[in-house]
Amino acid sequence: MKFFTILMTLSMAASCAAQPVGWKVSHNSNAVLTATKEDSEKNTVTVSRSDLQEKGALVVVYKDKHAEAGWKREIILVDQDENEIARGGNKLTTENTVLYNHLSKGAKSFHVYTWTLPTDPEKAALIRIRRVHLCTIIVK
Repeated sequence: MKFFTILMTLSMAASCAAQPVGWKVSHNSNAVLTATKEDSEKNTVTVSRSDLQEKGALVVVYKDKHAEAGWKREIILVDQDENEIARGGNKLTTENTVLYNHLSKGAKSFHVYTWTLPTDPEKAALIRIRRVHLCTIIVK
């Protein structure tokens, strides 16, 4: 019984240590959002259409306290119809020209999500992925 209690305590401590430090979203070299918790209402950024015509980029950086060995992080940018626009690891960089081109295809907002996967394909096939909403970018 003591062994089980110790095992559960260690497991809970490990899961707490795996919590993210947070993420930062920058647009055209200006920090526009810093967050540590998933919140689809609060984690929203508004960008003007004219800002996307300037030279620059949207950058999302995700920091883990302790990256787990054998796992890799994915960050993905999609439009409101879930069409993938860009993908990266702990850092995602998307040029303004790419975002602006999607506006001409009818996009009005973009969403950034993240998840982690085991690097071993056999292990990855056994787990269910839950994507975490990092932010929503609304273009006006």
